[in-house]
Amino acid sequence: MSLNNSQINAILKEYDNKRFRHKAILDERTAKIYRELPEYRRIDDELISTSAAFARQAILDPDNFDLQSHQEHINSLTRKKKHILTSAGYPDNYLEMEYDCLKCRDTGYIDNKPCTCFRQATINMLYSQALINTAINTQNFSTFDYSLYSRDHVDPQLNVTPYDNIMGVVKVCNNFVKQLDIPYEERNFKNLLITGNTGVGKTFLSNCIAKAALDEAHSVVYITAQELFNILDKAAFNKDDGEESDAKLDNIEQCDLLIIDDLGSEFATRFTTSAIYSCLNERLLKGLAVVISTNLDFENLLINYSERVYSRIIGEYTPLIIVGNDIRYNKINNK
Repeated sequence: MSLNNSQINAILKEYDNKRFRHKAILDERTAKIYRELPEYRRIDDELISTSAAFARQAILDPDNFDLQSHQEHINSLTRKKKHILTSAGYPDNYLEMEYDCLKCRDTGYIDNKPCTCFRQATINMLYSQALINTAINTQNFSTFDYSLYSRDHVDPQLNVTPYDNIMGVVKVCNNFVKQLDIPYEERNFKNLLITGNTGVGKTFLSNCIAKAALDEAHSVVYITAQELFNILDKAAFNKDDGEESDAKLDNIEQCDLLIIDDLGSEFATRFTTSAIYSCLNERLLKGLAVVISTNLDFENLLINYSERVYSRIIGEYTPLIIVGNDIRYNKINNK
């Protein structure tokens, strides 16, 4: 992961801001509790004086040093503090420090290694992911509107209604995200190919998957096919040898989940065929997941990307066909 100093400093500054923000909240809560519940403050003062006295005894009178007795006293005072909070209607962890990332406690590192949240921060900086970062606030599994899919019409290809179809598709997508935590070879759904006509909800579903994966602390690169090929083109022909370009390519190859949106919308060439095969094959060899959304049916996938790419996708990807009419019209009609 290659970033310049200004980019690294910007990310680290954001971590500082997170800790400062949470510390300010904690200080404000503490002051409030001290005002409302003076007994709580008295116990805090006793804890401080008890610990200081214990430290002096450990140095000046080690023969009478009783660690167990001290710990029992501290535990008793701590229980009293929690009882005071809960009796006043506050949660017992009300005065505990909060963090955006519990794993690294908003430092960005665990044992001197970048946390998954730090890697995602670099991805967000390197890619133009403002669209997904905004979209996932409203386009996620909790806001998925199944009523937009017909229960009356039966699709002749799959012999199922669009409603029943999307219910099954979403279930697979949820299971796919849950399985990102287990070894690649043990997953039932290693990669996903989401196909269907324009407007049936493929991009919405991709955003749902991205949000669910991010919530589970997985690094996600969400990229359009056109943007992907632009990056691969620069890397292949040395059009841009800067560190940022190298970092973009590194994240495409290394992130936990790569989501390629609208494959087939780009201008197909011999290079795009070779590039997509190399990209997918590289991630397959590393056991890293990919989600592809496309308007192309299986026949046109074969025509556009050759037998080699087609067989790789069909052999390693779970196909999810979304059927039905353009749901954007349904949204308008339901208003």
